[in-house]
Amino acid sequence: MIAGGRVAVVVSEMSSERILTVDLASGEEQWTELVTTDGHMGQVDDMGDLVASEGDLFYRTHTEDHGLAVAAMSLGTGKRLWVTPVDGGGYGRPAVTGRGNVWIHERDDETDESIVTALSADSGDECSSWRVDSPRPNEIYVHDESLYVSTAEGIVALDRDTGDEQWRTEESARLQAVTENRVFATNHPGFLIAYQTGSGDEEWTVESDHYMDGERIPDDPGFKRSESGNSVARPNYGELAIVGDLMLARERVHSSHSDRITAFEIETGDEVWQVVPEELSDDDTTVTYTGPVIAGQVAFACENRRDGESRLLRIDVSTGEILASVEMATIATGSPSVGRGAVVIPQEDGIICYADD
Repeated sequence: MIAGGRVAVVVSEMSSERILTVDLASGEEQWTELVTTDGHMGQVDDMGDLVASEGDLFYRTHTEDHGLAVAAMSLGTGKRLWVTPVDGGGYGRPAVTGRGNVWIHERDDETDESIVTALSADSGDECSSWRVDSPRPNEIYVHDESLYVSTAEGIVALDRDTGDEQWRTEESARLQAVTENRVFATNHPGFLIAYQTGSGDEEWTVESDHYMDGERIPDDPGFKRSESGNSVARPNYGELAIVGDLMLARERVHSSHSDRITAFEIETGDEVWQVVPEELSDDDTTVTYTGPVIAGQVAFACENRRDGESRLLRIDVSTGEILASVEMATIATGSPSVGRGAVVIPQEDGIICYADD
């Protein structure tokens, strides 16, 4: 991620993880700090799990001293500011609001309820906490006066000040983005859904099924039976990016088909354009994309190919036209980060920075 003129990334090692920051202009290392120990990998395993706000970093961690916890660190110095243990099973990154709170979710292992808690961004002290009668939380978003929590049984909207439930969906869905009028979520296998923020009413649904031939398998909705008789996993949407009246989504495919990036009209869910791989080589059977990232009226995404011809794409958000591309020596391990005229990409052997023009 890019914040305060620096790039912060998570580096995974044998049995630990550390946060590394480098100067955005020069690439010189500024500081590095161990954040996960005790062999608990994957607590802060990509750039999206770090959240920056007002000069501080917030992240999930797991250490021998504190167990599973939420922590804050100074972006400028790497000094750890506070650590607050999470009692239950916490999932997803913390959500930071402009009111000086860090929102987290936990799971009560005894009752299987979800717990939503606001911590002080300055001290990590608990400010408020509410229980949600729905199990296994996985994401939390804060927008205006509401909290949105996705759980194993559906999305629940809460009043941010009182914890009162405003509405909930009847089907399981995973939060992806929240705007003034809509909550966007995905549901495996292959559904993209828009709900009204005020009522939770479903406005539209898109089903990713258009390049999968064959019949569905009744007892396993995540798969279809292809014409050859093999079961094939259906695609799924994720990593949404919203700009103006459009929403861009990575369409991830869990089979022998390539990914694609699709733009939809926010109002209707109608498809506007799609970026698909060019002709594949004999050595490359599938292509994967990272999630698109918006910078003005262009989007950046990485196209990963096994044949060594991976590239960074600069896409016109209105038309889907690829305005420019840059070849990359190795594949991207996460989505680009954009800021201060730069595009930063995590790769298998380090990080690389490009000018965004």
